Amino acid sequence: MSPAALFLGLSALVYGAFGLAGLFAPAAVVGAAGVTLAPEASVVELRAVYGGAMLGLALLFALCMRPDRQRLGLIAVALIAGGPLAGRLLGLLWEPVPPGFAWIAGGEALWLAIAAGLLPRTPARP
Repeated sequence: MSPAALFLGLSALVYGAFGLAGLFAPAAVVGAAGVTLAPEASVVELRAVYGGAMLGLALLFALCMRPDRQRLGLIAVALIAGGPLAGRLLGLLWEPVPPGFAWIAGGEALWLAIAAGLLPRTPARP
């Protein structure tokens, strides 16, 4: 199995686990960033985004493990990790650093770096 396929499989597992946690324990997922939940609607929204969307991404990453889809999968991982990382870094312009920020941003930066590092080594067509 290629390094890209292994990374995409690991990404599927990580995002899948995060998605399951988002569905079944949304308060714990966002609690690491210092977020508290108030009305029930916020819990439903978190289950949808942190649960359903993350599970959908996990499935996408798993499907991209095939050699002919690996570049697309790596680009998807880089964009999905890089988008929130950019948002967090820009948020620092307006807000002080929240608790847990370094761990979350560090994880996103690591995932982005791995995906970007594997991309040039992955052929466009196997």
